[in-house]
Amino acid sequence: MAHWYTYTVSAVLDEKEETNHIEYFQGYTQFREPGLPVNLPARIEESILMLPEIVELRKRIGELKKCDNQTGLPATKLHYRNALIRQRRFELKRYQASWVQARRDQKILNRGKGPPVSVTNDVCIRAQSLIMPEIARIVAAMSRTTELSFKEKIMFVKDLQTQCSRDFDVVYLPNESPIHSAYPAKACQAIIAR
Repeated sequence: MAHWYTYTVSAVLDEKEETNHIEYFQGYTQFREPGLPVNLPARIEESILMLPEIVELRKRIGELKKCDNQTGLPATKLHYRNALIRQRRFELKRYQASWVQARRDQKILNRGKGPPVSVTNDVCIRAQSLIMPEIARIVAAMSRTTELSFKEKIMFVKDLQTQCSRDFDVVYLPNESPIHSAYPAKACQAIIAR
């Protein structure tokens, strides 16, 4: 297939028309979706198993096993397996299409930037925020879109200073860290040796 400029160049230079252009392989990058699910969620799998056609085939297989009918059983099992695979493939394609659409919609909402990182869903970060509340306050302050008040700015700087100066050899729960190398309990003033 010749391009429009081929005719123009050939006509200007009085050359023979070229029709052997190579269409270069462009790759699959425009079709590739990183993270595309390859398995169906459990709820969709369960809904497939509850479809009337699948339930009827399972019932027929059970009846054939009871009757000890060995002639129709393999064909019915094959029909059941094919119907199950066909439904799973159909549902997987539909699920993938909805996943891609949701991802593209999210990309539009994010104005072309990457997917938003959800800090609250990470178990390690949640646990770390419980042990070190300064991290949670720093994250909250940094992710705000409004300006911090003077008091919040002071708290932010104190939290940063705490994070920078803290010794992370041993992590203590909030309000349980040693005060001047002594246990924080009122009755106990034992010195902690390292």
